[in-house]
Amino acid sequence: VIWLILVNYLFNADVLTIILNFTDHEVRERDYFYFGAFLFFAIFIGIGASALLRFASGPEGRSRSQLAKATSAAGAAETAGAMAKVTPVRPGLVAKIAAVMLILVAALPILQPGHPKFFSHDRHDNRIAYEYARNILAGLDENAIVFTNGDNDTFPIWYLQEVERYRRDITVVNLSLVNLPWYVKQLRRREPPLPLTYTNVQLDQIRPRLVEDPETGERMLLYVRDYIVHDIITTNARKSDPRPVFFAVTIPRDNMAFYYPKLQMEGLAYRLTEEDSSDGMPKADSRRLLANMVGVYDFAALLDGDNERRRARFAEMAAWGHDSPQQRLVTGEMPDDAQIDYLALMEDLGQNRTDVYRNRNTVHLLGNYPAALVRAGFELIREADTVAVDDSLTYNQVLDLGLTAFDLAMRFDPYNDQVADFYPLILIQKGQHDKAFAYLEMLQAGMPRENWERVTHETILWLLRTGQSRTAVRWLNAQIEEVPQDKYYYALLLQLFLSLERATEAQDVYERWLATGGAADPEMEAAVKQLREQALQREQQRIEDAVEKAGE
Repeated sequence: VIWLILVNYLFNADVLTIILNFTDHEVRERDYFYFGAFLFFAIFIGIGASALLRFASGPEGRSRSQLAKATSAAGAAETAGAMAKVTPVRPGLVAKIAAVMLILVAALPILQPGHPKFFSHDRHDNRIAYEYARNILAGLDENAIVFTNGDNDTFPIWYLQEVERYRRDITVVNLSLVNLPWYVKQLRRREPPLPLTYTNVQLDQIRPRLVEDPETGERMLLYVRDYIVHDIITTNARKSDPRPVFFAVTIPRDNMAFYYPKLQMEGLAYRLTEEDSSDGMPKADSRRLLANMVGVYDFAALLDGDNERRRARFAEMAAWGHDSPQQRLVTGEMPDDAQIDYLALMEDLGQNRTDVYRNRNTVHLLGNYPAALVRAGFELIREADTVAVDDSLTYNQVLDLGLTAFDLAMRFDPYNDQVADFYPLILIQKGQHDKAFAYLEMLQAGMPRENWERVTHETILWLLRTGQSRTAVRWLNAQIEEVPQDKYYYALLLQLFLSLERATEAQDVYERWLATGGAADPEMEAAVKQLREQALQREQQRIEDAVEKAGE
């Protein structure tokens, strides 16, 4: 038996490692390949534990083990007689302590629910993959075709469609498998059928080909995938009632490069449109994106306050009656932004959950939420700026939408660089200074110091540009009072006074820094000196101008 266990362990561990030949930069941890080895290793642990207890029982336990070996070759009768003469082993104190310790070790995951290993392996209430796949499907039009990338986005979608029968009207095309003829043939048999002109014989004959652009001379390799995707899109476009086509945001840009300028972001998927964008980058339908994010998507596994009430309130605000947001959005019926109080809906979402473990791959995947929201928020801010002078009401409404996008993005990832760059500026623009400063203080605890200093500096400059220097001075003075040893606040306040050409206040800031026992700073000292000299020069020039004018 021991040889059977050992051989199985070696084949599922060392031999498998040689066969698979993993690199040192896999896309995720590959420990699941060694599940069989873990099982057989667990058997070895059990055998070792029993041996430990047996030998801890003293000579009697060891002699009983030796007796079992000696009688293994004897007949049944001799073995039974020999065993009858052996006194039962009575475990002593050492054996009992060893047994208790082994039980405690085995029970550690239960006894230490807060242990890092327990947390990283606990799947209780972890519905991230389920929700992510559901959200991809929930925001798509009826009878849509959606191209997905690989395992992370496709597998949970397949589960939802095949097991829970959710959004069966959507055809999912996996770009990792579409290079294989059998997969394309399978899609053709599915209902609704995939629009395709290639015959089964032609599918078997398609091969990758190296082509050259006659105008630029650029050479590129066209994969089977490229031919199939192009045929699906063109065949569908020629139909009298073409199906909507989407690309999941999880697809790398290179895999959809031919269609990149025609894409329009609407959440976790891009819609394929007929027109190219002006800059060659995907457009963004900011309002539909927000409707998907705030009114349709489910974030219960990510945000601690999310529930069905939010989606019900969204449907009520949009005057959709008892229809769900998804039922209305898949038919293209968008809500009136003037009737949707997005900021009120945000109250039902809560904050980022920390009780559900996310590995590196999950964190990377979930980055698509704040990335989409930042894009929508940026587009809305630009739109608001175009009407700021002529229509203040529309300006405030559109700016509120932009703030909603950044607010939600902040809840998913408050330390996202793009969120940190814009979120405090929008809050200040809306007059929410305390919230902006609270956000800066929160960033200090979880963001690299260099990045935090950059964001804080830009925020103070924004206050200066918008004529709110007093607010900036008050906050910087409050921070100096709270952390008098942090030189950065002194330097930033001094720079602010330098920009305002207030030499006396700048000199006072530098002296306050020295009074705390801070080291002399030649740069700060030189800046103050230069400002004072410039002030004296301006005063001298003013006097000379006055004298000259008086002489005239």
